[in-house]
Amino acid sequence: MTDKPIDPKKPVQLRCGTPAKILCDDLDNPKPIVARVKWPSGGEDAVSFHHDGVIRSDGRTSPNDLVNIPEIRKVWVVVYLFVSNESSASVTFEREDEALGFIAAQLKEDYPYAIKCVEIEV
Repeated sequence: MTDKPIDPKKPVQLRCGTPAKILCDDLDNPKPIVARVKWPSGGEDAVSFHHDGVIRSDGRTSPNDLVNIPEIRKVWVVVYLFVSNESSASVTFEREDEALGFIAAQLKEDYPYAIKCVEIEV
């Protein structure tokens, strides 16, 4: 059993990746969460889960447990090469404007750089 409850305000899926959607999370029942599950075979079912998303009553994990979908976060990575000695470095920023500010500050220096700013999802 997990200690982390499902956040019903965030998207969910089964642990195995099967799409699901919470229909209610306050059922007066040992399994208070009810979710619509779209099975790969094409059918749908309303399935009940414990508050932590576990489907089994014994608390053991299952591929059919309900989990919040991990959030994808975007970051900007500035990769730069020191042309003089061919070494490289990188810096990661949460916001694009911070990355661009870093690049602008580096370009004001008189160092020969090759700079690339790349947006990635983590």
